[in-house]
Amino acid sequence: MDSANTEMIISCITPDVLVVEHGPKTPELLFLGIEFHGYSGMEKYLEALSQSLKIHKFEYIETSASNANDVDVVYVKGAGEFEYKETGKKWEEMFVSQFEIVKGKIVRYDVMNHVCRHGYLEYFPLYSIEQYLHLFQKSPITPNPLFYLLNL
Repeated sequence: MDSANTEMIISCITPDVLVVEHGPKTPELLFLGIEFHGYSGMEKYLEALSQSLKIHKFEYIETSASNANDVDVVYVKGAGEFEYKETGKKWEEMFVSQFEIVKGKIVRYDVMNHVCRHGYLEYFPLYSIEQYLHLFQKSPITPNPLFYLLNL
């Protein structure tokens, strides 16, 4: 990652940021389910993404936000087309990213896409963000957007 992207990312996150992309580990995506902490953790997460995936299409479809106890929570529903670099296998998926923000900086960044991959959301593609959030609140898994910064 170049220094301009690094500086931009660091300006958006706290020194103790927590980053998690939820899902069962696969041989292609060993970073799933791992907690990445701090600036170095964010860098390791983004490196793991860029080493593992090519992003052919990435777009945000819908956003929603809430506030509780001085924490802003932003949810972003998106869709994309991805490819495992090692195998060339391509797929499309929907995902939800969750950003917890305090004083204008991201303190926690979660990506949830494995529910989408395993078919749960395929049956409900017209859900609104609020309906997805209701599903996530019942799940032990929390939802992710720094992909656009990666230029993969």
